[in-house]
Amino acid sequence: MSYYTSLTHLKYDRAVKMIDAVSELFIITTAGHVLAKRKYKHDIKVNTTEMFMAKLQDSEQILPHFVSNHFKFNELDGVQFCQIRRQQIYFVAACKKGTSPIFVIEILTR
Repeated sequence: MSYYTSLTHLKYDRAVKMIDAVSELFIITTAGHVLAKRKYKHDIKVNTTEMFMAKLQDSEQILPHFVSNHFKFNELDGVQFCQIRRQQIYFVAACKKGTSPIFVIEILTR
């Protein structure tokens, strides 16, 4: 196995581990229109897009969050949401408790 092949294999393994940490990824507008949605694991039984938009529209100040520039990490009813807002679009990852926020932010920024 060449160096390039082993390096590519390591990158693939890391990507699989990162995606395994996320239950669902979706892209949603500030108006609530879902542009894209993908479920990777079926461990979250609630409709995450509706729950995310309802809590977001209630008040962003009530939500506990970790903020670094445009990144936010919220926990709502046992589901963790990590979102990045770019203009009028949210890139959101939903996952269960215990997921590393840095891994999720890395997924969303790629």
